[in-house]
Amino acid sequence: MDDLSAADLVLPAVVLDVRDEVAADPDHRVTVADLKAFEDENGQMPSGAAVLLLTGCDAFWADGDVDGEPNYFNCGSGLSGDHQPGFSRNAVKWLIETGVLGKTGALGTDTFGPDPASDAYFVPTWLTLRRHRVTIENLTNLDVLPATGAWIALGSPRNADGSGAPGTVFGLIP
Repeated sequence: MDDLSAADLVLPAVVLDVRDEVAADPDHRVTVADLKAFEDENGQMPSGAAVLLLTGCDAFWADGDVDGEPNYFNCGSGLSGDHQPGFSRNAVKWLIETGVLGKTGALGTDTFGPDPASDAYFVPTWLTLRRHRVTIENLTNLDVLPATGAWIALGSPRNADGSGAPGTVFGLIP
């Protein structure tokens, strides 16, 4: 965060609505084919965007972490253990190579991180943070943003000695 300027914290928003896919599979991984299909329907994603995953898992935020019952950590599925959708490593590589996650940009989600729960190495996060980019988690109200055309503004304390910090994210709809 110490290397980011205020301009790096205001980004065009792209909202990928995967609620139907996640309802069928709480471990859904967004693929390159999903991203291309999104662009076919909504137009090219802007460079330096915040690509935000709308999974619907935030509806279970207040539910306790009782294994085997619907909760935030199993995305309401009631399955034992952690189950969370996220971006596949190839999808993140594609976002970087096409410039969507360019010199700046962000991966965001309404879950506890952009990585699928099955990825013990957190590859999507690692790929994103290797450059001048950020990840955003535990977002709410993504369903009120359009698929494209909105912006987000990130506010967070600078935490030079930590791996993250609480923050406020504002969605701006022109």
